[in-house]
Amino acid sequence: MNARVLMVIAEMGAGGAEAVVRELALDAVRRHDEVTVASSGGWRTDELRSEGVRVLPVGLRGRSVLDLSRSALTLASELRSRPPAVVHAHNVKAAVVSRLGTIALRHRPPIVVTLHGVADDRYRWTARALGRCADRVVAVSPHVAERIIGAGLPAERVDVIENAVCAPPGHDRTEARTRLALPRDAVVVLCIARLVPQKRHDLLIEACKHLPAHAVILLVGEGETRSSLEAAIAGAGLGDRVRLLGERRDVDWLLAAADVSVLPTRWEGLPISVLEAMAAGVPVVATAVSGLAESLDGAVEFVARDSAIALAEGINRVLGDEQHRGALVARAQLLIDGRFGWSRMLARYEDVYGQVVEGTYVEPAT
Repeated sequence: MNARVLMVIAEMGAGGAEAVVRELALDAVRRHDEVTVASSGGWRTDELRSEGVRVLPVGLRGRSVLDLSRSALTLASELRSRPPAVVHAHNVKAAVVSRLGTIALRHRPPIVVTLHGVADDRYRWTARALGRCADRVVAVSPHVAERIIGAGLPAERVDVIENAVCAPPGHDRTEARTRLALPRDAVVVLCIARLVPQKRHDLLIEACKHLPAHAVILLVGEGETRSSLEAAIAGAGLGDRVRLLGERRDVDWLLAAADVSVLPTRWEGLPISVLEAMAAGVPVVATAVSGLAESLDGAVEFVARDSAIALAEGINRVLGDEQHRGALVARAQLLIDGRFGWSRMLARYEDVYGQVVEGTYVEPAT
């Protein structure tokens, strides 16, 4: 496109949306676009700077009207001094702030919003907000698109561009376990997810009681439920079997050490952590929530939602059946190769940028 792009996201830490923004920004640099990423910060901002991406600090963690207004004023100043061809916001808060930042502009750039997923009871509100903020909405899975259209957003303003990954670097299993101070013969259960109620880490802690005695659970991420999870682990006497590792940058080594990756979530869009495990050849056990079940059928061991027993049974089924485990991994690899590669995703976003810049989009409601 050879143009200026402003990307807006709440923060640039370890999450899946952040990983997508990183790849989009680096791809824009490779295509000689001028790209700025506006966020509240995070360790990925250092990566972006080192690769020639301009980073703009914008406070996007707050939720009050005053917080949003301050963030919008910062973006408005950026938009006036460095007018972009397109603004690409990720999720609703970034979309609202982006729209507020463009209100007073004489020439308003189009706003593309990627919706990475929201709780089921938030779709109607989300559709109203995006109807006022976005020129085009990109849903990260067919399920997200179906839900946002069903909630009232016009279908002609919605595109589906599924999240994508590339295979992480391969590492020696023994070396990976040594680096993580894990016994060589341990059964390693990995869960990479923010520590928030949505992800139901409490179920995995409860399920641990029904896993092999030498199973070790690694919880990777940070968030508001950390203290309650620490209490649950201590209360169950599982301090030697469930480890809270915090936010990590060595996901490739974690995957190399893992026997199975688990996500006991309440809802999802299309989580990068699941795709990364699939790309690394690690079998996945996840709750059968919309967004996962439709997109990854046959590549993931799905279990009933909100059930620690069902979760434990699913993990034990994968660990105990080599043929079944191999079939999951093989199907996962086919999906990654044919459907969830970076090049496909990046090309689709470039198409959407070109369409909105050329004016082939629907003007958002005022």
